[in-house]
Amino acid sequence: MLTTMPQVSSSPTYLKLPPDMSGWEAPHYLVLAVAVLLGFEFYRHALPHLFPNAKQLRARGKHLDKLSSKDYAFMVCNEALTIIMAINYLQYAAGSSRVVWKADQVERVANVAASTTCSGSGCLQLTIGNTLGALAGMFVVYDFVYTLLHRALHHRLVYAYIHKHHHRQVVPTRGNTDAINVHPIEFALGEYNHLLAFYVVSQMVVPCHAMAGLAFLVLGGALASLNHTRLDLRLRLPGMAIPIFDVRAHDTHHCIPMSNYGQYIMMWDWVMGSYKYYEAADKTA
Repeated sequence: MLTTMPQVSSSPTYLKLPPDMSGWEAPHYLVLAVAVLLGFEFYRHALPHLFPNAKQLRARGKHLDKLSSKDYAFMVCNEALTIIMAINYLQYAAGSSRVVWKADQVERVANVAASTTCSGSGCLQLTIGNTLGALAGMFVVYDFVYTLLHRALHHRLVYAYIHKHHHRQVVPTRGNTDAINVHPIEFALGEYNHLLAFYVVSQMVVPCHAMAGLAFLVLGGALASLNHTRLDLRLRLPGMAIPIFDVRAHDTHHCIPMSNYGQYIMMWDWVMGSYKYYEAADKTA
């Protein structure tokens, strides 16, 4: 009697990543949730220690020493929102032909350079454009929207109801704890802005490698956390009038709220005239 042997795909197993999320069950979502929560713990407890030689910016105002039950409730809610956003983020990355990480996707994306990380038809295709270029584009798009959103949240008609909660802390020190201690409405808008930036860049600018999308989330979380540590860290390129990233800029925002609305980069504040140098807040100390 002849028996039919089960067919085994010759494609490397990693080409099936990410899994088809329509088939996800509770354990898959649990693993993702744990990964997100571990990320929060890394930002809180490990990230600041990666910069042991960084100087501490001086306090320019009164520190909020004790967090309330409302603060903790908001933070728990915002961690849950991050998990939900991460699921949606992965769903977009898994389903879009403009996010490159599978061989069949690579073939469908036009104008992708020929360099690959390995040889053969099953390679993940990496280029400068779909990694570093896409990553830079996502930060630019994100902060364009965030600068406008943040500025709107400071409008007198809505400030007291949403954004004022975050500004109870004039001297941020706790890193990620202070960073996510915001009203859940504001937090949700900020988190889903990452997905919007990922979508805009991948659909309208350049196909994005999945690693660029992941790096955008991880680096974004790190920079937002560092913004609330008062560690004197900055990234400046030669010839630029303002740094690309500067903890001093966000520290100044907590002293002079109607300034430095950007989350990661200060380019749009510079363009829109809302950028303030760190020294401008000295008179409020």
